[in-house]
Amino acid sequence: MAFASTERVTNEPDEDVAAVSEEDDDWDDAALRPIHRLSDTTVAFLDRFRDAFPGVRGTFLAKNADEGISRLAVLLRRPLGTDAFSPFWYLNVSGSLPIDEFRRVDKGHVRIDSELFNVRAVHAYTSEAYWRNFVLVECEADPPIGLYPVPDQDEMRNYVNEFGYYSEEYGVSDSMVVTRAEHDDGRVFRDGKSIRLKTRLEVRYLTPVAFIVCAQASALHNPALDAERKELIKHVAAGTAAMADLVEWARQLGRYDRG
Repeated sequence: MAFASTERVTNEPDEDVAAVSEEDDDWDDAALRPIHRLSDTTVAFLDRFRDAFPGVRGTFLAKNADEGISRLAVLLRRPLGTDAFSPFWYLNVSGSLPIDEFRRVDKGHVRIDSELFNVRAVHAYTSEAYWRNFVLVECEADPPIGLYPVPDQDEMRNYVNEFGYYSEEYGVSDSMVVTRAEHDDGRVFRDGKSIRLKTRLEVRYLTPVAFIVCAQASALHNPALDAERKELIKHVAAGTAAMADLVEWARQLGRYDRG
């Protein structure tokens, strides 16, 4: 038999409840508990993963890109690492890199370090083994920035078939966008003058891409699995594989523990 609760319900905030948002740089310091070895990064990732995807068991799909980006912003809020370890990594068709900076650009775009992503869908997977937890982000193509000749479609297709993506790189300042070569030189020539300027490198993807976010010591980040993981991500970006295929693959993985 079920009994109705006699507890008084109010709109007053509960002193035992604390909201977590992307603005909280070090909420409870949970994601940076002491990390003394590589395997500790999976516990650090789990703490932050629970902030971003509470109550998720199995697979989850954010209802839209905006919600997905909000959840990513909680997962990847500062701080993102220590001097010795970077718990949060992203894995793509090229390899894997630690995440040093995450920025929400607008309702559909995020920037991870120097790479700009046009987010289409954000998935999460909570495994019975926490070291298999991961997030999959699927992204749409962006239009060219307009600095370079329009790429030939056959050239793009051939490049994607070989490498899994097609992108362009450029420099961004408060006042202008410059070519990658001008960014490297730190100078532009405009209106008859040579101008020194400091720009931020940005990478824009002109074809759909996908990437995984996971712990540094995640089972998915085992270097022995690089080739098959890259191939799976490539197929997800192309639409010939899905989140379910990644989950099925992840479920078979053993623990990656180098100490």
